[in-house]
Amino acid sequence: MKFEVGKYYMHTGSKSYLAVLGILETTLYGKAMIAEQAGRNGHRFIPVGGDEDSTVGYVECSKEEWMTNFS
Repeated sequence: MKFEVGKYYMHTGSKSYLAVLGILETTLYGKAMIAEQAGRNGHRFIPVGGDEDSTVGYVECSKEEWMTNFS
């Protein structure tokens, strides 16, 4: 599995969530996939890798499950 723009993911260990928003040109990372992260540690934007190693521990989840972080 690889992260895909427009999809939602949950980390099975930490129960943190990602919404993969898009690909941007950044100063530090060059072209980077950007995700919004939500969970116990708060909410923030983070770069995520586009390879299979980056998705270890993550499973795809629904938008409804993602939205439970904002109620």
